[in-house]
Amino acid sequence: MNLSTMDMLRSAVRLHHQGKLEDAEVLYSKIVQVQSNHFEALQLLATIALQKSYSKSHGNQENCSRAIGISTMDMLQSAVRLHHQGQLREAEDLYNRILTAEPNHPEAFRFLGEIARQRRSFIHSIELFDKAIAVEPGYLEVGFVRENLLKTWGEDKGEVSFSRKNERTVAQKKTLFDRQQILSIRGAIFLLATLFCFTPFTSPPLALLIGLIVAQFIGQPFPFLNSKVTSLLLKVSVVGLGFGINFSSAVHAGSDGLLFTFFSIFITLMIGGIAGKLFMVDKKTSFLISAGTAICGGSAIAAVATVIDAEEKQVSVALGTVFILNLVALFLFPEVGKWLQMTQHQFGLWAAIAIHDTSSVVGAAGKYGQEALLVATTVKLARTLWIIPVTIISSMMFKQKIHNIKAPWFIALFVAATIVHTYLPQLEPFTTNIVPAAKIGLTVTLFLIGTGLSWKVVKSVGWPPLVQGIITWLAISLITLLIVLGVA
Repeated sequence: MNLSTMDMLRSAVRLHHQGKLEDAEVLYSKIVQVQSNHFEALQLLATIALQKSYSKSHGNQENCSRAIGISTMDMLQSAVRLHHQGQLREAEDLYNRILTAEPNHPEAFRFLGEIARQRRSFIHSIELFDKAIAVEPGYLEVGFVRENLLKTWGEDKGEVSFSRKNERTVAQKKTLFDRQQILSIRGAIFLLATLFCFTPFTSPPLALLIGLIVAQFIGQPFPFLNSKVTSLLLKVSVVGLGFGINFSSAVHAGSDGLLFTFFSIFITLMIGGIAGKLFMVDKKTSFLISAGTAICGGSAIAAVATVIDAEEKQVSVALGTVFILNLVALFLFPEVGKWLQMTQHQFGLWAAIAIHDTSSVVGAAGKYGQEALLVATTVKLARTLWIIPVTIISSMMFKQKIHNIKAPWFIALFVAATIVHTYLPQLEPFTTNIVPAAKIGLTVTLFLIGTGLSWKVVKSVGWPPLVQGIITWLAISLITLLIVLGVA
């Protein structure tokens, strides 16, 4: 602090003590103009604002309210600046002073919640976010941050069951399978439904339907592990299916769909971009939906989101759109294939191109027939490799630096599995049971995907992105269907 600022502060404090609020306020404001994050000046400006708020009997309510509004905005800007600089204690003090002046200030509650989250005081953070939403119910950004925090902690429906006193103990003891959750009724029902998917009575579409029912009535008791387990289980299952596929047949099927794959990806991205503009969908959200439709659903969205610096809300909307359409495709495509009397090869090729996610592709093709499964799996995995070039192009389009691009390593293992099955028949006694196990794994994967698609997720998507996704999906489905029926 330089000498002139110190002199101004002393003079302002002297005037303040003498009751000359207007003169003191002018000096405090000058100090803030010179040094925008001057903590003492901002605090004393807040004090003056509060003093003025109690001067209603003097007939200056309008001026007082205006002064309070200005000082509150100044304090908020300075508090946010201090927050970004990592000075949490100073920022917290200013946020609390804002709430003293305006007890229902949603931004102050929101940023205090952020500070609590940074300090890993998660329960207090959620309480503050709830206050912000109570003041402003349409505060979507806080809602998404809150939901993400609840998922991290494995909570459900906003019910916070941990006390502040036990936060640290709970954090240390929380494991992948929380003992309390497993012993709960919801956890027991969830585990029973999961075990039912291991039985021969459950097909992939039925497993997805059971998962949807579970999502609507009891919710997902273990949201903090659902996405990780689903992703890993899907990859392991796809690799396992490779032990039942001939390498030469896989190469032939993949080469047949190579040019078709390139064409369909280009057309899908173009149609998706046009539909996104027509329905005024956010640019990044629109691109994520198009990329997910063009390549391999959730995996493509996750890969592209990292390089275009997409926000959590944009990723959630894109994933929700793709998962909803995946659900429809899993049930609809086999019926359409039978109605059109498509061959196994035709259906496998169509499913691989027109259905978003690998899990739904394999599920629908497996229901249609073994040859359809072979073609669909091979073409879809070849399509998945396009994640890498599309990710690089995405970073250029959005002028972002290319971060770590995760290559779909499981595809190499799938190829290795087909080679083992074809050229090492002596290992067949050891690999015979892998394919049935892989099919069970795929069934469980679809069940887990279903449990993550609650009505809350559907509502959070909104109509414009969903309409964009439907138009893009229907367009590429019809185009590819016509080509397949005419060529394949």
